[in-house]
Amino acid sequence: RAATRGGDDVVVWETGTGHPVAKLAVERPPYGRAGAVALSRDGKVLAHGGRGDGGKKGGKTATAVVWDVDAKKAVATVAVGQNATASVALSGDGHRLVTWGEHYFE
Repeated sequence: RAATRGGDDVVVWETGTGHPVAKLAVERPPYGRAGAVALSRDGKVLAHGGRGDGGKKGGKTATAVVWDVDAKKAVATVAVGQNATASVALSGDGHRLVTWGEHYFE
């Protein structure tokens, strides 16, 4: 499986057939484009990173959202340490999430 992101959707594709397996409606971040997407080795868990507001006082922190692909359901939302962008990676088994990105200070 492979995943692509465009606008308000993440699409998970079956690479053997080229057909979509799941279309996940994700929140469009308020400032610019979203961060990366990551898929577990078996294609059953997906994570995507979003954007915060870049350090505006009292503003929004970036988030990472973890999805159960087959259920088409978000199972966890994590406020990460970055306030500008959050990139994501998953361990092969989909049980561990790593985030990194940009953080700005006002």
